[in-house]
Amino acid sequence: MNSKTSLANFHDGTSNTIMVSEVINVKGVTSVAVLGDWRGVMHYPEGALYQHDNSPNSPIPDLFRQAMCISIRSAPCVAASTNWLNRNIVISARSMHVGGVQSLLADGSARFVSDNIHLPTWRALSTYDGEEVIGEF
Repeated sequence: MNSKTSLANFHDGTSNTIMVSEVINVKGVTSVAVLGDWRGVMHYPEGALYQHDNSPNSPIPDLFRQAMCISIRSAPCVAASTNWLNRNIVISARSMHVGGVQSLLADGSARFVSDNIHLPTWRALSTYDGEEVIGEF
């Protein structure tokens, strides 16, 4: 966002860079406010983002703003901040598919990425600056 990065900057290739992946948005409302789950919501600036900190469908809870996430088994979440000033956000790629998530690469292709992908490989797939991808997906 707000970057001068272009496809010419993708030194490890557009077929080795994930740009988009699935995120689970949990239906319902939180007990604190009638906000519901904002993970994956396009109209909230941080809601549409996800990170490669954890592997796909990780059991590690997402970190999101208080009252903006509803924790369920397939999309655990904990309140990590109370407002934009002290925010701490980590949203993992998650899906309802068994065994992995669908991801869109910078070359326009789609791939199913296994939950068992080697974490350093998953993290390298989120970069464009030539980090070596270990293994195959």
